[in-house]
Amino acid sequence: MKQKSPILQMFYGERGKIDTIKLTDDQRTALSKVTATDAALRKALNPEQIKLYEDALDSLENLHSISASNCYAEGFRFGVLIGIDVATEQ
Repeated sequence: MKQKSPILQMFYGERGKIDTIKLTDDQRTALSKVTATDAALRKALNPEQIKLYEDALDSLENLHSISASNCYAEGFRFGVLIGIDVATEQ
């Protein structure tokens, strides 16, 4: 049976979604450390400090999201340009 093209895989949600990306052991370790550190920090802070921490964390997460989105879009654009280059190579 013929495999679906990458475009169809993306269309049907088989690729290109966050839940289809597997975490490495290093990433799992880093995520566990962030979770544990966050919990410890929240215990050590008073409510006013927690609010300030959450505001800073929200800003940082928003910046990271924007950065990741921009990198993904640029990678996609570059991939399309490579595809065009390969398809038009003589």
